[in-house]
Amino acid sequence: MTLAEAERRAFRITASCAAIAVAVACAPALRERYAWARELWLLRATGWTALAALALSLCATPAGRLLSRLAPRWSDASQIAAFRRALGLAATVIGAIHLALALATYLRDAPGAVLEYPFLRSGLLALAVMIVLALTSFPAVNRAAGIKLWKHLHRLAYAAALLASHHVMISPFAPRAPALAVFGATFAFGLLRLLPARNRARPEPASGDSPDSAAQGDG
Repeated sequence: MTLAEAERRAFRITASCAAIAVAVACAPALRERYAWARELWLLRATGWTALAALALSLCATPAGRLLSRLAPRWSDASQIAAFRRALGLAATVIGAIHLALALATYLRDAPGAVLEYPFLRSGLLALAVMIVLALTSFPAVNRAAGIKLWKHLHRLAYAAALLASHHVMISPFAPRAPALAVFGATFAFGLLRLLPARNRARPEPASGDSPDSAAQGDG
């Protein structure tokens, strides 16, 4: 399977699962009697869905390292890289929806508050980092911008996760215990990145992709 084929498959699966997850998470808001309760539920649902997608994207490489040892025949570097990228893009899109909902509901009369409160600033910064990483995940953008250190740049995903954790932990609307569990498990699982990667053949780059794009899987 070429890199382009792996990415198309990962995008289809991830987009479908993300759409279902958002719909399921937001559906209970329809039962809320009061507008403020519906708005709060929608904000929580999109926020937690974005966090889940970000956490899963961070776990992709460690999972691949573990899978390459437990079941080498089932591990595929190109597919793992493709799903990590797709999950990162899903987290960015859902995070942008979360921000748009906040600006359309609780912040509609004071949009400037997003820069005044620490928990809102950290959430905005997390989304800004994720947008940069999403844009630079495309080889054509990297070539146009002259970006050479793609792999090192995309380790900023951990900075985005730390900012997102700060956003959740000091938010007046978010429960602390689930947030600690999600981020603690994500960073603990991330220690598996310390396992050395097994040498394997690089996936064949699709026509139009640069040869280096197939090597960008270990972000």
